[in-house]
Amino acid sequence: PLILLSLYFFVGLYHLLLFLRRPQEKYNFYFFIFCVFLAVYLFTRSATVFSVMENYIVIARWELFTLFWAISFIIFFIDQILVGYITKFVKAYTAFSISLGLLIWITPLAAQEDVLRIWQASAPIFLVYVLYRVPKATLQEFRSFRVENKRLVESIRLTLLWTVPGNILLGILISVGTATFDILDSVLWHTGIALTKYGFFVFVMGIATALANRFLTVHKQVEELNRTLEQKVEERTRELKETLDRVNALKVKQDGDYYLTSLLIKPLSVTKFNSHWVKGDSFIRQKTHFQFRKWQTEIGGDINIADTIELRGEKYIVFANADAMGKSIQGAGGALVFGVVLNAIIKRTHLVASAKNVTPEAWLESCFLELQQMFVSFDGSMLISAVVGLVHERSGALYYFNAEHPFPVLVRDQKAEFLHDEMQLRKIGIVEIESMFRVLTFQLKKNDILILGSDGRDDIIIQTEDGAHMNEDETLFLRHVEKANADLNKLYEVIAESGEITDDLSLLKISYLPETDKPIYANESHILSHLQSAKEKWKQNTDFREIGLKEIYKQIMEEGTGAHAFTEVIRFCLSVKKEEAASWALELAERALVEYPTQSELLYLAAVAAVYNGQYKKAIEFGETFRRRDPEHIRNLVNLADAYRKIGQKKRAMNILDKLLEMAPEDELVIKLKKVLTK
Repeated sequence: PLILLSLYFFVGLYHLLLFLRRPQEKYNFYFFIFCVFLAVYLFTRSATVFSVMENYIVIARWELFTLFWAISFIIFFIDQILVGYITKFVKAYTAFSISLGLLIWITPLAAQEDVLRIWQASAPIFLVYVLYRVPKATLQEFRSFRVENKRLVESIRLTLLWTVPGNILLGILISVGTATFDILDSVLWHTGIALTKYGFFVFVMGIATALANRFLTVHKQVEELNRTLEQKVEERTRELKETLDRVNALKVKQDGDYYLTSLLIKPLSVTKFNSHWVKGDSFIRQKTHFQFRKWQTEIGGDINIADTIELRGEKYIVFANADAMGKSIQGAGGALVFGVVLNAIIKRTHLVASAKNVTPEAWLESCFLELQQMFVSFDGSMLISAVVGLVHERSGALYYFNAEHPFPVLVRDQKAEFLHDEMQLRKIGIVEIESMFRVLTFQLKKNDILILGSDGRDDIIIQTEDGAHMNEDETLFLRHVEKANADLNKLYEVIAESGEITDDLSLLKISYLPETDKPIYANESHILSHLQSAKEKWKQNTDFREIGLKEIYKQIMEEGTGAHAFTEVIRFCLSVKKEEAASWALELAERALVEYPTQSELLYLAAVAAVYNGQYKKAIEFGETFRRRDPEHIRNLVNLADAYRKIGQKKRAMNILDKLLEMAPEDELVIKLKKVLTK
């Protein structure tokens, strides 16, 4: 008996330690109180108690007091672990039992028998509640297995052995049975047999089994995530939110939590990729530095990612520089979510064929929408700024979007300048910014360097004769880049020398180093001269076959030419309104986009040419790609809506028309499109 009593006491202490480590799990504290009182209660009922004290009255008081309080806290435990909170009924019954326990110490010995009788009369209420709460939770688990088309016997087995309510039910029933026997024995039979101590042993085993089942459930979920990559993003949305809620509940200054989080982020922030012509370099210096045991490390909300993907048989380097809102553990949580989602998208692109068969613009839009959906689910408590982009390895075409992040910097011929200087998007996670999305493009040349950096590059306290002030000059970073010759380590030193860095700082460098630069076509002026001659002949009503346009078309298809010549020839082919010339226009546009993929005007002309040739699906692809670059281009939207109409997708065409009516309700093309769609 003493061994069992010691076991109960130390099991209670173990749960007390769990509660001190995780105060939000209150059921551990209630279970600790229950174990201690039950151990004392059983000790007072053993013969050994008389070797400690001889006062029978004091022993009797302790026996009744611990019995009343132990029962109060076991139902507290059951409510907390199964429901998640303490119900009003349990609070009322507990107040009643605790009051009786306190009454024991102030009533005379003769009256204690009456107090015991009162509690015994209320005991059935406790039993009924326990036999209601635990089976109800178990029944819910049982029904979930039945919904999964499990057989009756199999569902019962899984419920009792593999769920928390089922495990507890087995232990509770035995414990309640033995406790009931002891109560009846003290009232009626007086045999002196105490079975509660053995019932409690079974109850403890039920709790241990429940905890083991929780561990196995988590393990199975991890295995399921590895097998179902397609569903990983949706599942991680829920799991990460739950994880971050738990992380936010911890003490944010505990070095152990900091260290664990920094370890989770490190494998996500990967910038090593294999490319012949594109090279990458990364630098991150988080603001918060700390020591955990023997390790010196840092934590913050900045993250760099770079990897390779393949889209339609072409190799691209995907890159991202992001800065999550908040300092230390809060920012690290946002960086962790961003890293998990983006790496999952990249991995899915590697593995799933349908994910590869998209344009760079479509891939970036899908990436943005998945990130946006994830961060919106946190209801504004987590935002992140980022630049995410793709570099086409063969051509050096750059595609990217900027969500309220510091402007990317281009270094060309040792001169640094911003790629753009206007904000395109708000931070990821702000509601209803999807309509603002657009893909920016740029054509990199040989030896061009792209440098991205978080706002730590500008958040510098500069000392002057007038005192310290925060830097407000964004162009200061351009001068720093030039001074450091685009070397990231030197760049950090230059920034640090200029003043005190007050925020996390991350820098990402993408260098385009092809063996040769894009060719300059010597025939462009010759083609433009011939094109001008063809235009003049056409104005003079010369026969279409005699103006020389076909010869220009053939020369370009054989030799290629500059982007300007491509554009002018395609426009003229469309303007003559001849079926043969329209087919030339489409072939020229497709050829031009291979050589000049960032020329957005060529995309628009390709979409128009595809409509002229009756190739509406191709027109939609060109038009949607152009829309992702310029969502407010009226003529493209009109052409796109017309293409959707002609393949029978009138609903999509009407959606585009609604947007056009908001943008340009008096435009002639919009009015004409409205008449056609509303016939």
